[in-house]
Amino acid sequence: MRIGIDLGGHTITMASLDNDLEICEILDLDTPPSRKLEDVAGVLENNMLYLLHGKDCEGIGIGIPGMMDRKRETVYKLPNFPGWEGIEVPRVLGEIMDLPVYMENDANCYALGEMYKGLGRGVGDFIVFTLGSGIGGGIISEGRLLIGSHGMAGELGHIATGGGSLCGCGATGHLETESGADGLERKAREKGFQPFVPSLWEDRKVADMGDLWDNAFDTLARAICSCIHILDPELIILGGGMSQAKGLLEDISPFIERYLVPSFLGKVGIRVSKLGNRAAVIGAASIVPGAH
Repeated sequence: MRIGIDLGGHTITMASLDNDLEICEILDLDTPPSRKLEDVAGVLENNMLYLLHGKDCEGIGIGIPGMMDRKRETVYKLPNFPGWEGIEVPRVLGEIMDLPVYMENDANCYALGEMYKGLGRGVGDFIVFTLGSGIGGGIISEGRLLIGSHGMAGELGHIATGGGSLCGCGATGHLETESGADGLERKAREKGFQPFVPSLWEDRKVADMGDLWDNAFDTLARAICSCIHILDPELIILGGGMSQAKGLLEDISPFIERYLVPSFLGKVGIRVSKLGNRAAVIGAASIVPGAH
């Protein structure tokens, strides 16, 4: 038995899984408003025993929405979680939980979940874009997670697509400022619209709303096509809450066709994840040694 955790700004998804990465029990928990490490640890500790039902646990895998060192020991940047930078999160949580803890980027966990149990099964090269408040990414190359020389590969939400909006990372002009939910809601507010993505989506065909969504689709399509041109994957998987919006693929396809080199047309599949929030906890559990 092992525990997989997907740490989000509003929700912590936590599950117990067997060694074949089948989910036994899953919980969606409120993230503490403070988002501080000690408060998050308290939520995890309070729910761990319930998930295990007295069974032995080999370890805990946690996906966090930020950057970390290549050894996965220290957090570099966690924009929406104060006080986590520079902390050896696996060591600290391991001492509190009295179990081995392993850490990975949350979108990388999503990609691993897709590789083991989702659309990525049997696919050697694919890319995941997680579309939520921000935008995350994970890259599987030749059946392995690509982490890069400093451990920070796959930060697809920070592809420099242009524009002058300040990103949560401190730089400007990144993909997630234009196509992430927070960026869309900020732009809607500036235009005088109700800043709530589900409502914005329902009204996307309304004339005054068209520019907002055309910009989001255009920017995301540029990023997707750039990744295809650089990495030549077999498949692009769209995950995260926004990926479940009805009609997303149909609406973004014309923009992708505009930017994709014709030689790639028909060769790269673009599909929406069917695992939903389960992908990240499956992937998080997979980083515990002995799984699968």
